[in-house]
Amino acid sequence: MVSTWWGCSSLTTTRTCCARAIPYVLRAGDPVGERLGRVAAERGMLLMLCDQCALERGLAEGEIGAAVAMGTVDGVSVGCFPDLYAALAGDPPDHVITL
Repeated sequence: MVSTWWGCSSLTTTRTCCARAIPYVLRAGDPVGERLGRVAAERGMLLMLCDQCALERGLAEGEIGAAVAMGTVDGVSVGCFPDLYAALAGDPPDHVITL
């Protein structure tokens, strides 16, 4: 699914959730994150950061369970697995790939 947002695959990526070191890619000004943000907006993709990871890295403010993205590319949300599952519920994916 990762290659889809680069236009190199026939897969359709609809949601992306980032954890561990990957959240730094979604920082405002990061060239990869900015491109991913544009593609996500064009294709209606969800970009979600793990709330705990985002808070630890200064990419969100608030508390775990109620954090809000800060200093990220446009369109990024922050949440945990229940938030991701809720976002997937209306149009579940055929495959989930984690990195």
